[in-house]
Amino acid sequence: MKAQMISMDLFIAITILMIIIGGMGVMIYEFNINEEQQSQNRDMQIKGEAAINSLAYSSGTTNWEEHSTPP
Repeated sequence: MKAQMISMDLFIAITILMIIIGGMGVMIYEFNINEEQQSQNRDMQIKGEAAINSLAYSSGTTNWEEHSTPP
């Protein structure tokens, strides 16, 4: 009877340990996905700001009054 209790306790302990390890694996996976999304958002924001600055602060090369067609 004692040997059966030890093996049952060992089985329960291993099961609990596997559940904990599995939960930690899921948490790490979700953390990595979140970090990747934040990195993509930062990259997109930087590219957007660069495009806005390029459009807003460039002097342009065309004089629109000279190239407009008369009505």
